[in-house]
Amino acid sequence: MRQAAPQSEMLLPAQQSGHGVNIGNVRRDDKRRHRKAGFPLETHLANKRADEAVSEIIHRSAAGAMVPEWQYGVIAMLILQMQSMQRSHKNKFEPIALRPNMLDLSDTPPYRRAKSEIEMTDTTPFVRPDVALFLQFLNAAPGPKFWEVPAVEARAITSAMRDVADAPVGELAVIRDIAIPGPAGTIPARVYDRRADRGPGPVMVFYHGGGFVIGSLYSYEPYCAEVARLLDLPVISIDYRLSPEHPFPAPAEDCEAATRWIASSPAELGLNVTGLITSGDSAGGNLTIVTSMALRDKPAAVPVLVQFPIYPVVTLDPDWPSMRAFSNGYLLTEEGMAYFGEGHAAVPGDYRSEPLNFPQEGMPPSLVTTASLDPLRDQGLAYVEKLKQAGVKVQHISADGNIHGHINIRQAIPSVQADIEGYIKALKNMLAEVSPPA
Repeated sequence: MRQAAPQSEMLLPAQQSGHGVNIGNVRRDDKRRHRKAGFPLETHLANKRADEAVSEIIHRSAAGAMVPEWQYGVIAMLILQMQSMQRSHKNKFEPIALRPNMLDLSDTPPYRRAKSEIEMTDTTPFVRPDVALFLQFLNAAPGPKFWEVPAVEARAITSAMRDVADAPVGELAVIRDIAIPGPAGTIPARVYDRRADRGPGPVMVFYHGGGFVIGSLYSYEPYCAEVARLLDLPVISIDYRLSPEHPFPAPAEDCEAATRWIASSPAELGLNVTGLITSGDSAGGNLTIVTSMALRDKPAAVPVLVQFPIYPVVTLDPDWPSMRAFSNGYLLTEEGMAYFGEGHAAVPGDYRSEPLNFPQEGMPPSLVTTASLDPLRDQGLAYVEKLKQAGVKVQHISADGNIHGHINIRQAIPSVQADIEGYIKALKNMLAEVSPPA
């Protein structure tokens, strides 16, 4: 149970500094100023209801053991604005102007204004309206960033974000934990299945993202449950060892060992596995590729039918146009990547750290997704080209106007749901072309 924060932490920074509290551009302490600005009384009342909804979200949240209450408040307001925008704009890609009742930072202290807005001009890339709002709130949020705190606290922040930014887990017939023998002890894992009774068939093995440092079964549970529903196949999420406690190549070793164990259909798994779909996002995209490479070179009991890396990291080389264009203000930042790199301590020249630099001939059919506003976009595109040159069947999907890490923030960015549904539809089509062994 999360302990109550000190009273000073339960106040928004605006309250601490003497500024009036400004939620949705409506000052609770000054209705006259509100009317003078041209807002009707109805807007004031709507924002009063928003305040109450924010409080409900804050008190409903169960995870942020190390996250102050006011941080929940900032993110909760983000969700309410996303929901409001979704109701107001039926076309999720319709350009919008920032309305007065969105976010006003005019009285915000300078340290919170520095990276507060993505300005939409003719020279800037396309940003979806719901993505722009999410970034506006995220970059304005006070408090330490995950790269400014130890890994344990960074993981707590990630778990807290799931509670307020991702969709609910939803109903599923099977969600159960299993223990997998690994090279350094037990590897926890979680099985998701929409069916209580499952005959022989493929399974997805999922490796979560988080720069090899953060991320967990918990933070990826909503996504894994949704994929199990949409794909109608079991999804097994692997809780591999994390850096810096367990640096490179520990995460890759765990993922390979867990995948081989699953392929053998052990009794403890309770599934008759006929083929594998390897998948993961970001760092998990790297683990997807290197696990598929390991099983290509030394096959497991059943084959990898399709690999599905999502905005993967495939090289240690930072010199990419997308890295220069989107490494600040688009969720995955230069500071965050440096934090992950230092913690993971990958060795250059190893296929597990730089799969882009190693042969891809003989790899399974591949579905690779990227996001147009992602610093990792260009290396993902380079990997697609590498697969093509190697004669591998590959399909690429770009989430245009979207950012790195989007599969975890379906509630904060409603248009992500359509992205995920599109990915799984493409994956189903690819699987339909692959005949598993009899």
